[in-house]
Amino acid sequence: MKIIQSLWTKPMLNEDNKTDNGRFSGGWLESKYHLMSWAFSCLQLKKFYKEVELYTDLKGKELLIDILGLPYTKVHLVLNSIDHYHPDLWALGKIKAYSLQQEPFLHIDSDIYIGERFSDSIENANLIVQNSEMGYSFYKPLYEDLIRNNFFFPESLIENKKNETEVNAYNAGIIGGNNISFFERFTSEAFNFVNRNLDKLDRINIGRFNTIYEQHLFYCMSQSENISVECFMSVKDKYKLNHELKGFEYFKNAPNERKYIHLFGEDCKKSIIYCEELSKKMHSMYPDYFEKINEIMLSKI
Repeated sequence: MKIIQSLWTKPMLNEDNKTDNGRFSGGWLESKYHLMSWAFSCLQLKKFYKEVELYTDLKGKELLIDILGLPYTKVHLVLNSIDHYHPDLWALGKIKAYSLQQEPFLHIDSDIYIGERFSDSIENANLIVQNSEMGYSFYKPLYEDLIRNNFFFPESLIENKKNETEVNAYNAGIIGGNNISFFERFTSEAFNFVNRNLDKLDRINIGRFNTIYEQHLFYCMSQSENISVECFMSVKDKYKLNHELKGFEYFKNAPNERKYIHLFGEDCKKSIIYCEELSKKMHSMYPDYFEKINEIMLSKI
């Protein structure tokens, strides 16, 4: 199976994008940790997969390929085509990458680190996501805010609202599968969802809107089409799941003992303890890349 990652640099380089759910420096404490995360994620993927491709823009290629030299098997310069969108719409870079796939794939976020290849059941799944997010309190106020501001909603969301009291979603830390035609429909609908509401974005927290047009929309469309979705993580309880994904003791033991880590959220990325542990791993496992990142940082001072 082909593994893909994507980097749209407009959100990352936008210094105004330091608000809630922004992506300045990838949400990390410092830019150097963002680069370390990219390197560690890519290099671990390359240990287990021959094909790991990058979808990015010119600045992304300059940073990750020309300067850092990460060993992607192929680089697709396609994300400058979405530079006309607001930088807070950071999930559009991922959605654009999904839309270009013509064979089974897994998209892996750059804050995910693996210690083994994914199982056959995952690689052969019709659709695959990291985990379900059923009844998470995070989503409902976001959805209600969109209603208050007269947002256009795709039909699948309208139908789902009639049938379910909660606003449910799938986490897209990893996302992909063998059903390419579904991704064609999903990505088209996601862009339509955003485009129909461009004139209303200044009324809402744009960063949080990403979870609705990506993760909630994916859930609603798969439900409306009655398509099965495989979850990599089966844990339902939110707090137990978060601990399983990014508990510090698990991160310390990754990737040798703990085979899957996802450091999402500011509780990890803004934590000096997590950042220092990431730095230690890069220094011990990939010293050449560690030194290169430090040189990049020094050259920017």
